Amino acid sequence: VMLSISVPVSLAAHKGVIAAQGAGGGSKTWSMDNRRSSSPVDRRNSMDVPAQIKLKQQETESCLLSSRLRRTAELLTFQLPSMNNRIAPVFDPFRDCTPFTCSIEILDPQGVIPRHLHDEAYELFIVLSGRADLYLNQSDEPVTGAEGDTLLVKPKNVHSIVNPDAAEKLYMLSIILPNETFAKQVWNGSYSGKLGTADVSHLID
Repeated sequence: VMLSISVPVSLAAHKGVIAAQGAGGGSKTWSMDNRRSSSPVDRRNSMDVPAQIKLKQQETESCLLSSRLRRTAELLTFQLPSMNNRIAPVFDPFRDCTPFTCSIEILDPQGVIPRHLHDEAYELFIVLSGRADLYLNQSDEPVTGAEGDTLLVKPKNVHSIVNPDAAEKLYMLSIILPNETFAKQVWNGSYSGKLGTADVSHLID
């Protein structure tokens, strides 16, 4: 079984410009002049690349390759401040010149992604294993996604996700488009090691 998601550059351009934000205003842009091409310009030298990409030897020679392969067992995980869930970046603007960030998110039993919103980004959650309770805006009634389900949150909607299970972890594939500042936040988070053997086995079995 394979999931395929296509993102036209003309859509990702989002009024002509997508910026992978870095400190000091560094950005990577796709102009409307480039919308006939599926290849963005490699502007990583002008971006404030998070230090952990270099420290963990995650740099890529070029982000203009026509395709990229990353193996699950090689993915690194990070934790954001005040959050216990682990996030493993798969593809992101800093290494791959993508206008989105794709990551695997793991929530421990009864783990929580706190309430937050994205000004411009759409966030897609694909439940790989476990159950996800999605709370939107002021509602106290969650939308529950089970293994194989997909949840979409549109911009400017306050949302949180809870793993309601008391014993099983929740595994999700998350895609945020446009990236906004998510990739930077993850790479600047606390390093929590590679995906564990149990996690990898759980994902690929």
